Amino acid sequence: MRDLRKQSVPAVRGLLLLAAFLPLAIQPVSAQPPREVLAPMTSSASEGRIAIETSAAPSKITIGDVITYRINVTYPEKTRILDNLLLTKIGPFEILDNVPGERQILDGMTSFEDLYRISIYDTGEYSIPAFKLRYRTEDGQERSLQTEPLSLSVEPVAGDLEQAQDIRDIKPPVVLGQPLADRLLPWAMVVVAVLMLFFFYRWLRSRPKRTKAAPAPPPRPAHELAFEALSELRKDREGLIEKRDFEAFSVRVSWILRHYLGNRYDVQAIDLTTSEILDALQPLALPEDTFKEFLEFFDDCDLVKFAKEALDRKDMLYLIDLAWKLVDATRIGGRTEQTQARFQENGEAKA
Repeated sequence: MRDLRKQSVPAVRGLLLLAAFLPLAIQPVSAQPPREVLAPMTSSASEGRIAIETSAAPSKITIGDVITYRINVTYPEKTRILDNLLLTKIGPFEILDNVPGERQILDGMTSFEDLYRISIYDTGEYSIPAFKLRYRTEDGQERSLQTEPLSLSVEPVAGDLEQAQDIRDIKPPVVLGQPLADRLLPWAMVVVAVLMLFFFYRWLRSRPKRTKAAPAPPPRPAHELAFEALSELRKDREGLIEKRDFEAFSVRVSWILRHYLGNRYDVQAIDLTTSEILDALQPLALPEDTFKEFLEFFDDCDLVKFAKEALDRKDMLYLIDLAWKLVDATRIGGRTEQTQARFQENGEAKA
């Protein structure tokens, strides 16, 4: 009981201090004229299934105000973007902050929205330059698409100061000797506020304490995910090996190794060609035999995908073994013979 009283003393003191200063905060608020709301400036361009839209708001500012500049891009998943879309300079404007948008894929289309907060410290008429996008279509053609510039007006703040210095109306006369009810009203509001804070404090004290949630488990290593996917593919639950659906099989086994490279080395290999993947692996200084095995693996997958080369059961199992070998050779900790042996045992049961 004595400990509870000691814990309650600081809270009661805080309530009393709030009650003493609350009347000072009850002051009339002068009405401010609403600020004009202007529609954002927009510009869009499209060609086929590729579309760009840029917008800037507001379109009229004073010196130092922040402008929100947005870039929306939508394009087919197999289209290759040739430029770095992260802007480092936007005309005469200063970039205060930028928030790159997350790439989202839906129904074969990739879309994202990048946001920039920019400003300028000179008056006059300015324009945000046109946004240009260079890309390569699925059939290898390089094209470009761009929007129109966005015009903005920057005004000085002196106009606001002149308006504030205009002659105002005479203030109303001060009434001396206010009625008792008017003088007691602020204190009554203080008492009500103190009572509300007191009961709120009692309610907080009576609530049961929440137990902290257990921390989320760490993400699984990239090689474990790859080994698991390769084991499932070797068990042939979908019947790709049994039906000799070699084209779908080559896409699946290639996707597993590409996804592993993305998790292991942050190489976004899902959208890259074989030559681009090999160029991305060059700085990693892999052993020469491992690099040649990567080349062999992706070349074999390309022959099936593009040249429609047929695979028998032995060739499919070889691609799985080669992918397992590459993951085991490049995973954190290096290759181990035990993991390869377990993989062979699991595969023999299916075979």
